[in-house]
Amino acid sequence: MRNMTTVSDDSARQPEPDPEIRVIADIARVNASRYPEAEAVVHAGRRLTWSQLDARVVQLANALRDELDVEPGARVSAIAENCLEYFEFYHGTAVAGVIAVPLNQRLALEELADIAERVDPKVLFHDAAHLEQAESLRDRLGCRLVPIGDAMSDSASTTYDSLLAAASTNRPQYRPEPGDPATICFTGGTTGLPKGCVISHGALIEFGRMIQLAQGVRLHDRHLFVRPMAVAPGHRMVSWHGVTAGCTVIANRFEAGEFYRMVEQERCTNTLLSPTMFQMLLDHGNPEGYVVGSLRSVGYGGAPITPDLLAQVVEVFGCELHQNYGGSEAASATHLTPADHQAGRLDSIGRALPGIDVEVVDADGNVLPPGGAGEIIVRGSQLFSRYWGNENATNEVLRDGYYWTGDLATRDAEGYLRLVGRTKDLIISGGYNVYPIEVENALAEHPAVRDVAVIGIPDRKWGEAVHAVIVLADGQTPDADGLVEHCRSRIASYKKPRSIEFVDELPRTTVGKIAKNVLRDRHAALDGQQSGPR
Repeated sequence: MRNMTTVSDDSARQPEPDPEIRVIADIARVNASRYPEAEAVVHAGRRLTWSQLDARVVQLANALRDELDVEPGARVSAIAENCLEYFEFYHGTAVAGVIAVPLNQRLALEELADIAERVDPKVLFHDAAHLEQAESLRDRLGCRLVPIGDAMSDSASTTYDSLLAAASTNRPQYRPEPGDPATICFTGGTTGLPKGCVISHGALIEFGRMIQLAQGVRLHDRHLFVRPMAVAPGHRMVSWHGVTAGCTVIANRFEAGEFYRMVEQERCTNTLLSPTMFQMLLDHGNPEGYVVGSLRSVGYGGAPITPDLLAQVVEVFGCELHQNYGGSEAASATHLTPADHQAGRLDSIGRALPGIDVEVVDADGNVLPPGGAGEIIVRGSQLFSRYWGNENATNEVLRDGYYWTGDLATRDAEGYLRLVGRTKDLIISGGYNVYPIEVENALAEHPAVRDVAVIGIPDRKWGEAVHAVIVLADGQTPDADGLVEHCRSRIASYKKPRSIEFVDELPRTTVGKIAKNVLRDRHAALDGQQSGPR
């Protein structure tokens, strides 16, 4: 992809932070007053200007308060595919002062019920595709259902559209404070049950301004949004795009061919992808020849990416690449800039963003010297406030103002961090620390390997042994001995896999991260039947 964008002087400038935008509820109001005719959101042929969006979210907020009797601080949920109404849901709940709790539609019913029972939503918005789940949750919780579009429930007396049509157009007098909760975002659950991250209005606004400055987001940029709106990027994009009066172009879901088409059709300038999406785009290519020169900036994160895949992305995508490291709790804490990508720092997650304190510490919280491997801790105004209803878990990770991420890294003398694993994934084999990501990167360099995860398994002699779970590239045949030999010249002997398992695909969480807990549980159930060299 090559940058062939021509932009007007107005859209090319990076605006100063607007002091009137202090909470999510301010975004639509302020942008409607400043840029009433600028597009705010596009989905499936439907388009709203900022003036039109502001009017609708005011009506939604009034409907929540007056028709549905939802008081400030109560929870309201949504389960739906990406749509324009989901975008309004985030804005409207903010104006009403209620807490948005998106439900990830990819979760099983029991997982959804566990989350919903913990937050007790008073209202559940749903689309036709998720009517069955919505009705089941209503039966368990007694919440009121509001169908979107033609998703009529057997008990629904009103729809989303009829609610807005009957609602007052007067702006509510209530206005949340920056410290008030705006949303509860549930984690991917890689180490156990998902935890509800309470994110304040102020934290979301600070995140949006931080990304604006770090990534050079311009006034009226057009952001193609292809991630699920129910997960962390979904609620954060409301601030990220809104603080610069950008337009959010919503895709139903990510599809490689559709991605190229939408970039051309909507002249998109920015997008946010995951490493898996990069691989799908590279595999698909652009055979239709869509003109995608408008795409100026691509951000990515959410899961580890191998240096080999990233090198391919740098070569193929001719636009700015921005890597952000953070997670549900920390939003973004470090940034690998376009210049860093061009300089070949592809094994790094970058340096701390301005205004964010990032340290690498030992188990006692002592800052380690350059080169020392320890846990990443983060402090900044973009952090989550607490875990919903889980004080013990909150106290485990929030200490003295720092969030203890559970990620292990080293930092060089210039401040660049390199991930080496998770505290829970660290393998101690024969008294040596083995960081899975080092083994995974070595194996990923082999042309036969399409995907890989490394875990520790019990071993009588070594305590733990390094076990690799590999998805082979198309047309490749298993060769465990050859893969181990490939590792010998790249990593220390004690780090090489002692067993290798070949699978069709790796289990992943609903946000695309490899579920290593599932791999460990599966291995334990198989009782040591994996094949490979010992």
